[in-house]
Amino acid sequence: MKSNQLWFMRTQEMFGKKNLNQIASEVHLYLIAKDQFKAEDWPGWRVLFQSFARKAPDVTTVHLQQEEISPSYKEPDKPPLTGEARARRLKEYLDAIQSAPMLKPVAKPSSREIIENGQWRPKPPTIREPTEEEKLEVAQAYARKMRTARTKLFREKYPDGTVKQLREYLKKWSHFDNPNNVTF
Repeated sequence: MKSNQLWFMRTQEMFGKKNLNQIASEVHLYLIAKDQFKAEDWPGWRVLFQSFARKAPDVTTVHLQQEEISPSYKEPDKPPLTGEARARRLKEYLDAIQSAPMLKPVAKPSSREIIENGQWRPKPPTIREPTEEEKLEVAQAYARKMRTARTKLFREKYPDGTVKQLREYLKKWSHFDNPNNVTF
């Protein structure tokens, strides 16, 4: 199984805390006992190896050498300053702070500057549901448009047609042109 290096490297990554040699010997014994070792079914053996590896216990590691634990706190080499030396050192520190230039935050750019720099993006339009009146207006406009188009078509096709024939013709197309039976 180690001959396929990519598979074996991946297996070592997946089962790093397992004893892979012991698992391989268990798989070998299992295959001999089942009399399946002669078949040379490498993909099947790898699947079997991984199922054995999932069930195998983790190997406990024993540290033979004790690791040195270094203390996180180290004693200072010099004793802390006291008296006049401490006061002089504090005065130097405060003078250094006060002599440093004050840092001011960057001013927020104005809306005009943002537009000039090309960083302005328009707000997305608010999407709202149309009201019932607006829906009715749209349906009526569509029905009117279709009725005039059908009337024009009828007049071109049948110039001698009567008003009754026109009404029958429009009624024949009403379920297409005005599916909601909108009145106008």
